[in-house]
Amino acid sequence: YALRKDGKFIQSFSERNLVGDPASLGIHWTPNCVSAARHLGGKSKYSTFAFLAGALQDGCKDSLNSLK
Repeated sequence: YALRKDGKFIQSFSERNLVGDPASLGIHWTPNCVSAARHLGGKSKYSTFAFLAGALQDGCKDSLNSLK
């Protein structure tokens, strides 16, 4: 889904269905989703989970790094 229409589909889907305020997604949401979906030649099984879990939103990097 993230690769449809070069990320435009996932952006509009996210704005309609995942958040109350689209601005809360941040400017890196779509590029992060597209990048994760392209990982491993577009065969990453984790990109959809990361997208739905909100792990690709701006500001999550510190939280994810603490899990290492």
